[in-house]
Amino acid sequence: MSKKYTGLVSAILAIPLLVFVPVIAFSESPPQNQLTSGQKMSIEGHAEEASLLEQRMVEYGFSPTDLNEFRSMLKESEAKELPVDPLIQKVYEGIAKNIKPDNILHATYQVQDRYRRAIHYTQLLSDIQSDNGKLTEIIAQAFAAGWEGVDCERLAQQLKEQIRNMNRIERRGLIEETMLTARDMARRQVHSSTVSNVLSNALHQSYHSKEMSELRHRFSIQAKWGSPENIAMEFAESIGRGVAVHQLGEASATLDSGTSKGLSGNNGNSGGSAGGNGSSGGSSSGSSSGSSSGSGGGSGGSGGSGGSGGSGGSGGSGGSGGGKNR
Repeated sequence: MSKKYTGLVSAILAIPLLVFVPVIAFSESPPQNQLTSGQKMSIEGHAEEASLLEQRMVEYGFSPTDLNEFRSMLKESEAKELPVDPLIQKVYEGIAKNIKPDNILHATYQVQDRYRRAIHYTQLLSDIQSDNGKLTEIIAQAFAAGWEGVDCERLAQQLKEQIRNMNRIERRGLIEETMLTARDMARRQVHSSTVSNVLSNALHQSYHSKEMSELRHRFSIQAKWGSPENIAMEFAESIGRGVAVHQLGEASATLDSGTSKGLSGNNGNSGGSAGGNGSSGGSSSGSSSGSSSGSGGGSGGSGGSGGSGGSGGSGGSGGSGGGKNR
C-alpha cells in the first residue's frame, strides 16, 4: 500500500478515538448525585439501613456535598460514642416535613450537639456505666425542650455535691428524677432558669428521689389547670420556705378559699350597715318612722350572713324604741 493510502487509513481510524475518548473519560466519573464506592455511607452494624438512608437522601435531593457531610457526622458520632439513631431519625423527619436539605443538616448538627452535652453531664454525674444511655436520653430531651446549658451546668454541680455521700442506688434515683423533672418542666415551656431554681431549692431542702418524684407529679397535675411558669415559680418559693412536698400547691388553694370567705364576710358587713342606718332613722322620727327604721333593721339582719348582719338587726330594734319614747 502506498504511503498516500496508509496516511488516509490512519486518519480515518483516529476519528472514532477522538469521538469516544471524552465519553469514556466521562463515564468513569460518578453520577452527580451519588457517592463513589469508597465514600458510601456506613453505620456500624447497620449496612442495609445506611444504604436505604443514602438512597432516600439522594432521591430527596441531597447533593454529594451534603451526603459527604452527613457521612462525616455519622463517623464522628460513632468515634465519640454518640448515638447515631437520633441523627438518622432527624433526617427522615425533615424529609417527611418537606424541609430543605440544608436545614435538615443544620438540625442534625443541633441534635448531635445536644447529645454531646448530655453525655458530658451523664459522665459528670454517674459512675454507673451500664445504664448511662437512659440518663443521656433524658438530658438530651430536656435540652431539646429548651433547658439551657448554663442552667444545667449550675444544677449539675450542685447535684454532684448533693449525691456525694449517697449510696449508688440513691444517687442514681435522685439524678434521674431530677433530670426527669427538668425535662417535664421544660416541655411545659417553663423558663430555663425557673426550672433550675425549683430543682436547686429542692436540693437545698435535701430532697431524695422519692420527694423529687412527688414534686414532678404535683407539677404535672397542677400545670394542667394553670400557668406552668407561675406554678413553677410558686413551687420554687414554697420549697425555699420549707413547705413539705406533699403540701406544694395547697397554699394557693387556701389563699383562694380565704379570699372568697373574706368577700362573703364583707357582704355580711354591708347588711349590718343597712341595719345601723335603720336605727339612726328611728331616733329622729315619730312612731311611724320608728316602725320604718325597725323594718330597715330587720332587713339588715337578713342581709348579713355573719355577726355583722345581727348587729344591723339590733339597730332596727333601737329604732323601734325611739318611736315609743316619742
